[in-house]
Amino acid sequence: MEISLLLAQIWGWFLVITGLPFLLKKGLIIRLFQEKWFVRVCGGTELILGLVTVVLHNLWVADWRIVITIIGWIFLLTGGYKMVWPGSFIKQMEEISTESKTLFEKTIQISSIIQILLGVYLIWVSF
Repeated sequence: MEISLLLAQIWGWFLVITGLPFLLKKGLIIRLFQEKWFVRVCGGTELILGLVTVVLHNLWVADWRIVITIIGWIFLLTGGYKMVWPGSFIKQMEEISTESKTLFEKTIQISSIIQILLGVYLIWVSF
């Protein structure tokens, strides 16, 4: 249970801290995700965080700890995708943003709010 509390604190703060720029500077984030180096750096970070979480905390239980496991798997898979196919990720982001820029920005805003709330929840359950 102690590893769950530690990972909840780490993931909680990580989600809050990384969610704020997405919420406050969505234009900057869109430009950064069009850069291959940035996508690779984010992908590598996600891959490492996801792998560590999955190795240390692959718990499929019916309580709050499953949130950590799901986050770990999501980061592992998306990080691997961004590392192996950064160009494909950039192309998808460009297609989505050009179809409806307003909808894309609203989606980033809503997902950032969800990310921050999830981080606050994990911080709350870990203390």
